[in-house]
Amino acid sequence: MDSIDYYDRYAVPYYEETVELSMEEQLQRFMDLLPENAEVLDLGCGSGRDTLFLEDEGFSVTAMDGSARMCELAEIHTGRDILHLRVEDMEFDDVFHGIWACAVLGHFPPDKIQEVMQKILNALKDDGVLYFSVRKGDRNGRYNGRYYYDYSRDSLDDLLDSIPNIKVLDIWKTSDARGEDHNNRWYNVLLRKVKIKKNRHHTGTVKQRRTTVEFTHLHVHTEYSLLDGSNKINEYVARVKELGMDSAAITDHGVMFGCIDFYRAAKAAGIKPILGCEVYVAPGSRFDKEIGREEDRYYHLVLLAENQEGYPESDEDRIHGFRGRFLLQTTCRPGDSGKIP
Repeated sequence: MDSIDYYDRYAVPYYEETVELSMEEQLQRFMDLLPENAEVLDLGCGSGRDTLFLEDEGFSVTAMDGSARMCELAEIHTGRDILHLRVEDMEFDDVFHGIWACAVLGHFPPDKIQEVMQKILNALKDDGVLYFSVRKGDRNGRYNGRYYYDYSRDSLDDLLDSIPNIKVLDIWKTSDARGEDHNNRWYNVLLRKVKIKKNRHHTGTVKQRRTTVEFTHLHVHTEYSLLDGSNKINEYVARVKELGMDSAAITDHGVMFGCIDFYRAAKAAGIKPILGCEVYVAPGSRFDKEIGREEDRYYHLVLLAENQEGYPESDEDRIHGFRGRFLLQTTCRPGDSGKIP
């Protein structure tokens, strides 16, 4: 009995065990990297739980599962058609902005996982995002009727290093959502499919190529920094995307008028927007006009928003999901600035 046979035989108890589980933290991280109205594949959808969550957030979801019985239950739960298809039989080509593969890839042995990963990446559009999770451990082979292939951090890194056309965005650990075993840990992985640009002067391993592109501009002025910036927001976002960056900040002088335009443009391009401001810090009152000694001179402070705490709340903020506790503070002297190259 392979893993698909197991899910066909025990579909009802598995459905009942998992349909109410929450994957909201992982889903939120995944959704933050997708453009609005993205096409998403729920790979190995099981009960259809995550399909409904993604649809409720405005995404167009294709749900599929290799188990015919799980497809039947998911159709009842979601009220929609579920594609009955095994991962290894997929023939999608450049279709989806995002693929959600929760607790799926751990069923494939090491000699098959490369082929499966390539099928998944073929289904992604360029710049598309993949989320997958695998169990942390050393269990390999049949376990409670299913085949499991666990990963250590080294073996997970080896897998990712062997795939040339990806950029790893994040790896983090979580406990089992069922709570039945607090020692049961999972690796969560977010990665982006990237075009491989041929460069005859480039040498080095896949791992070197994958890890040399990590960079984010965190001090950037736009046209909203009067007399101090001419950076047009749409051009800025386009340049960030062209350079292969997956996130960028806006830190205009003393104003946040460009934040909503920047947020919308960045999300549409699949770029993570980081909202901030370069504020003025005075040693006394902001109304003082006297220039003090060197140690008493005013400085600028760059603030970057992390979550909703501390960020001015408004209807517009809530609509666009802004988050606003200040994450980073850096001082700079008047005249310093940061612009996209």
